Amino acid sequence: MLFCVSGPPSSAIRDMGIKSTSKHIMSAANVPIIEGYHGEDQSESKLLEEAEKIGFPVMIKAVRGGGGKVIPNYDFYVIR
Repeated sequence: MLFCVSGPPSSAIRDMGIKSTSKHIMSAANVPIIEGYHGEDQSESKLLEEAEKIGFPVMIKAVRGGGGKVIPNYDFYVIR
């Protein structure tokens, strides 16, 4: 018995699983994306600085894993 499997290459599947890589690929292809901060500095002060640039409310999401989870509608407050 012979069969053929068609689909994306394993590298594409890997890239789709890494949100920051996926977003970079989509941006380079001029696909509309929601802008955000993807830098290495994840300190509270840097995240607050970037959130203020983006505007509230913001959503913080892991680069890998998760996915498709419903985010409840909460009011968030920044304490300085």
